[in-house]
Amino acid sequence: MKIKLREKLILFFMALAAVPMAAVAVISYYNLNESVQQVVTDGANAMLDELSAEIGPLFSARKSETRLLAKNRPIQNLIRQHSEQKTNVDQEYLVAVTTFLKQFLTGPRQAYREISYYDQTGSHILSYKKAAQSQIATDAYLLTVSDPPLAAKQVELLLQEPGLKISNHYSTVAASDLILSYPIIIDSAAGPAGFVIARINLETMLEQTGNPGFALVSNVQTTTGTEEKSIQTALIISRSTGKILFGSLLGITGSTLADLLPDWSTTSEEFLSFVHNDEKYFANFRAFDKLDWVLFVISKPAQLTASTKKASTINLGITVAATVLMLLLIPFVAGGITSSIRRVTAGAEAIAGGDLDHTIEISTNDETRQLANAFNRMAGSLSTTIYELRQLTDELETRVEERTLKLEDTHKELALAQQHMIDELDRELQTAKGLQMGLMPTESPLVEGLEIVGNCRSATHVGGDLYQYFSDANSVTVVMADVTGHAMEAAIPVVMFDGILDSQIEIADKLEDLFQRLNERMFRRLSRRTYVCCAMAQIDIQTRQLRFANAGCPYPYHYHAATQTITELQVDAFPLGARVGSTYSAVETAMELGDRLVFCSDGIIEAMNEAGDLFGFDKTAETVLHGGSQNLSAQQLMDHLLDEVSTFSGERVQDDDQTVVVVAA
Repeated sequence: MKIKLREKLILFFMALAAVPMAAVAVISYYNLNESVQQVVTDGANAMLDELSAEIGPLFSARKSETRLLAKNRPIQNLIRQHSEQKTNVDQEYLVAVTTFLKQFLTGPRQAYREISYYDQTGSHILSYKKAAQSQIATDAYLLTVSDPPLAAKQVELLLQEPGLKISNHYSTVAASDLILSYPIIIDSAAGPAGFVIARINLETMLEQTGNPGFALVSNVQTTTGTEEKSIQTALIISRSTGKILFGSLLGITGSTLADLLPDWSTTSEEFLSFVHNDEKYFANFRAFDKLDWVLFVISKPAQLTASTKKASTINLGITVAATVLMLLLIPFVAGGITSSIRRVTAGAEAIAGGDLDHTIEISTNDETRQLANAFNRMAGSLSTTIYELRQLTDELETRVEERTLKLEDTHKELALAQQHMIDELDRELQTAKGLQMGLMPTESPLVEGLEIVGNCRSATHVGGDLYQYFSDANSVTVVMADVTGHAMEAAIPVVMFDGILDSQIEIADKLEDLFQRLNERMFRRLSRRTYVCCAMAQIDIQTRQLRFANAGCPYPYHYHAATQTITELQVDAFPLGARVGSTYSAVETAMELGDRLVFCSDGIIEAMNEAGDLFGFDKTAETVLHGGSQNLSAQQLMDHLLDEVSTFSGERVQDDDQTVVVVAA
């Protein structure tokens, strides 16, 4: 069955009226407990703050006093005399110590029960003890010099970490005594010469503060000012043993703190509650840093809920009356709302259907009339906007059509101009390539007993690789060079280097001098990011003795026909033009009959296939070794190496110039 809006509103308002009744009952119940807990807890926390502020300075003063007991001159003289003689205590020193202790134990320091001194082995030296009640008339403290020594375990604990200690392991004492110990240092290099152990009566020390919080019971009045009270008392607990050091459990008998609060030492909260004999108790506590104490405030709340219950009853009555009134008014209110909403809904549907001239009429002067007016304004704005959009659309379509025609004409003109520039650039690059390739020999040199061939495959129209031959009646020189960069960036330095090489090779007598001359001139002419890698071999035609120098090129491969092995001519130096003042050296070897010498540029070594793998040094050496073992001619070996590189690269575009020069004996 479909429920109309009017029935939905009636049900909603009825539920809305019933919810506060339940909420008031629940909130009143929880407010009762929370208010009692809050009042008691606030009082307990205030008491904790006040007592903690008293205990901190009090304990600091006792620590300072214990250090004074270990560091005063009469005590140190006595300990020194005892450690040197190990006999009875000298009376002069004993009188000085007694005088010091009498002066020390005045005022608040009368809380000390006992002050004892021991040597480093635990042997007793003297004790100054609180006298029994029957002896107080003669002297409040008595001096003894023959007490039992400390146990070995007690001495071990004192020696483990020299410094101030707080414990109750040194003797059998009352649980409410505070035990402080401190080492007596005479010679810092020798360690403790003895120890002072002070027993302080905890109750007496706390009573000296004069704070009423350290009395057994204190009263906290309620906010109403009545005689209803919450009883609170302070306890000091040993964190390690759980024993009560000070105070009592508000008269609770037959149970310990561990029975009532078994989880107090492990909880992260500082507030717990417990029930004993059907009465609820609150426990607020706070631990002290570097002290085996936990300060508790145990609270027993009295009947603090009467005023809260009365207020809850009044609130409940008001809520019931308001709910009944709302139930009587709901049908009239819901009917008026739904009538106006139906008219607004009908008008909105008409506007949504495209009737933008429709007007919604509402007689009431409330929010539904404002909603109807908003729909009427929206319809008028939509009508105006639609008309303006249609005009703007027609205008935009006309402009777009005109602009499209212009763009098509411009595109055609740009395409023609671009093609013209490409054709012109291609012609210039072809011309530059012709000039560069013209620098390299077109024919192999005719040298008796040697076959020399070379080839350069440029990665672009213009490359950075170069090879050259120079020969005279006695020797032939083979040169391979590689300029950093590609295309025109490398082509111009190649032309420059070829010219300088041609002029300098006739002047220099040795390869080392030639390389130094070339390095100085290229350093002056090239930019700092451009340099020339160069490998050069000078072969004596008669003896086939070979001298080789290198400036950054891959090592040439020397195939030895006699042993069918391959070696590298390893010479290292900076590339030409990279660093001013570089020095260069040369190595010598002999080319026997059937030997092959193969120069490769880095374009051969670093050639890559479609998977991104490098051709590499190993595969280059294997190819040269295979060609040499097949007794391939210089031309055949060069073609074999270039074919292997092409097969390896597959369809991948060549990334760098590839140059190979082969010398066969």
